[in-house]
Amino acid sequence: MSQSSLRTRWIAPALVLTFAACASTSGSADSSKADPNANQAKPEDDADKQQKIAAVEQKIAIAKIEGEIAQISSDSGVKSAELDLERAKRELDEASRALAHFKAMTVPVEMEEARMNHDRSAHRADEAQDELRELESMYKTEEFAEMTKELVLKRGRRQLELAQRGLKVSETRLTDKKDDELPRKERDLVDNQKKAEEKVQKQEIEVQKARLSAKVSAMKSAQKMEELERELKDAREGKAKKGGESGGGGK
Repeated sequence: MSQSSLRTRWIAPALVLTFAACASTSGSADSSKADPNANQAKPEDDADKQQKIAAVEQKIAIAKIEGEIAQISSDSGVKSAELDLERAKRELDEASRALAHFKAMTVPVEMEEARMNHDRSAHRADEAQDELRELESMYKTEEFAEMTKELVLKRGRRQLELAQRGLKVSETRLTDKKDDELPRKERDLVDNQKKAEEKVQKQEIEVQKARLSAKVSAMKSAQKMEELERELKDAREGKAKKGGESGGGGK
């Protein structure tokens, strides 16, 4: 084989590869010239992403304000319930002291006054009886004018009658005070104390409910903020990813 033939056999494949490489390069260049924005982000996509981020940021701002309002409302509810509980406890204390005072002071004093009034009425009745007997005895043994005698005895009988009627009224009042008036007042005071105790128990429950409600409200606000923060992060990462792809294409 001649040197000319050998040279031809080696040169021909090399030329084929060179032409192929040139063709590929030329094709890529033509493709890039045909679509220069193929690897770049579209302006409308970027604007849409910015709008989404702005919308989420606005949601976060609103959520923060709503959370502050909910916190103020919760704090106010707890404070109001605690004040109502304090008032209920004061009412219970007053009701308990009123009942204790009634048992220790009112009942003994009023009963003693009623007994003293009854004793005075009884004494007046006895005195009137004794005076009448004395008058009757005196007018039997001495000589007096008939008219004078009748007037004196009549006056004495009236005094005795009034004293006896007063004694009956005093007995009735004493019995009524002991069996009805004072027990009824005590029952009312006991009922007031029970109502005050129930009110305290109810307000303690209301305080617990208000505190739990405030806790739940705070947890919901925190959860909502976490969700919005994740939404904002996703929106921003989506924008960054798009920008990274655009930068890579430019290289």
